[in-house]
Amino acid sequence: MKEKLIVVVGLVLVTLVFFGCTTSVPLVVQKPAEVNMVGARRIAIMDFGYPVQGTVYVSFADLFKAALLRAYNLPRNAARTVEQRIAQYTTDRLIITLLDTNYFEIISPRHLAAALPSEIDSRMSAVQVGNRVKAEAIIVGDITEMGARDETVKETYTKKDEKTGKPITRIRRFLERTVTLALDYRVVNVKTGAIMATKYLSGTKKDRKPLGDDSIKPAVVLYQEIVDDLLPVISKQLAPYEVTEYRYLLNDETEDPRMEMADEFVKAGAYDAALELFLEVWDDEENPAAGFNAAIMHEAVGEIERAIEQMARTLKMIAGAQARVQRRVSNEHNRLLRTKEEMERVSEQLPSADGNP
Repeated sequence: MKEKLIVVVGLVLVTLVFFGCTTSVPLVVQKPAEVNMVGARRIAIMDFGYPVQGTVYVSFADLFKAALLRAYNLPRNAARTVEQRIAQYTTDRLIITLLDTNYFEIISPRHLAAALPSEIDSRMSAVQVGNRVKAEAIIVGDITEMGARDETVKETYTKKDEKTGKPITRIRRFLERTVTLALDYRVVNVKTGAIMATKYLSGTKKDRKPLGDDSIKPAVVLYQEIVDDLLPVISKQLAPYEVTEYRYLLNDETEDPRMEMADEFVKAGAYDAALELFLEVWDDEENPAAGFNAAIMHEAVGEIERAIEQMARTLKMIAGAQARVQRRVSNEHNRLLRTKEEMERVSEQLPSADGNP
């Protein structure tokens, strides 16, 4: 615990050294999905599979065949095992999660099953199944591992004896329940039959209660909590998303009143006015803080190219400055380049004003 405390304190000190009381600029930025789903945004989702003892799928063809047979078995039976319940929960929650992105049109397992031939044909391919519902992609998922373990955990603690006042040692016993779950999914392009992505995710959840306390969470609830933790990850893998990030201005050491005024503009959210002042100081004096902060303001008003150019000019000018300042400016220049690359990827993934991807 002492080592952890030292690490945390160290991180806080590093943050204070680099940023101190500098002004922060909150920016809502769009991040690209890991998988480029352009042209594959009408998705059919098949019911997730679940672990069956003695069953091993060695190829995607086997996985898809099993998913297809599950589709023919809809509606789902009322009496289900824990594995079946969690598989259904995962499927249902994934549908809601992807719909909430407002990026996909989803075809549910039930609608997919209704479009299948009346007689079972396990030889149908993903392309054939997808074409029946005019899907552009199919998600085939499988829960590959589920495990639950209960164990009794003992903890010792010290308290004062009420009569003697001397310390005495006592033992507390707890029931600790640990569950693990792993799943994978594949995204298949219906047009080509190619697998666009294969992803594997896993998680662990625990609950602990004093021995004899019946309020410990059931394993099924802990499984559901793992699934709930994994779904936002899947969402970011498949759809662009927004996050709030913070940019930090560089402290000025010249005591130029214009820099103080520009800082006040930033705090008030008047980024255009702040940019104008920072550029004025930069043009007059080549003040490193003014150049750095002007680049940040360019980014804040949506001018990423100008932000990169301004940060590059600042980096070139401070060649003889302190190593710490050089690192700060260099790091921000590299970050701006990465941000531009991410913006280009987002632009590819999001529809344009005319509705085209």
